Amino acid sequence: MPVISSLILTNQLPTNTYTSLVTTSGSVIADGLGNQLTSLQLTSSYSATASVALNASPGSSLSSSWASSSLSASYISPYVTYSLDLTSSTNWITASFANTNQQVNLTVSALYNFTHSNSPVLGQICDLMLFISHSVSSATSSLSFPSTWTNLGNGWPTSISSSKVAMIWLRGIDTNKVIGTYCSN
Repeated sequence: MPVISSLILTNQLPTNTYTSLVTTSGSVIADGLGNQLTSLQLTSSYSATASVALNASPGSSLSSSWASSSLSASYISPYVTYSLDLTSSTNWITASFANTNQQVNLTVSALYNFTHSNSPVLGQICDLMLFISHSVSSATSSLSFPSTWTNLGNGWPTSISSSKVAMIWLRGIDTNKVIGTYCSN
């Protein structure tokens, strides 16, 4: 009986035809800047058929052919839409875990208070990125974070200087807990 390396053979008598199907699939996910994920789905399939004659006469033959081969891939764009969040009339900034990419433009010097909404349900977590642009050119704004939020660094800042930007990463946990980090230029 012939042996074809790396293939599973099935003998279908009387024609001695051997077939094999190899299918692979998987995905590649890469974490990009701003926690944006790029996903690439890959699938490939190869089918091989080989026939062998039973007699050892001078006219016997061995043939092999690829019945089909295919490769498909899909790509998910790394570009993610963000929401432009407005502050309330009392200068509250709400970090909503329903939208994982948010931007707030601070155009007036004031005290800004942070809060969150749409916390993850039991058994889930959610990460969000909150970009803050302080476009007031000659004044500093005060910032106030909830005492229940845990900063993984040296505590939450109390102000943002004129013409500065900041990035806040927050993780909401199903216990209504929020942890995060803050960095500014």
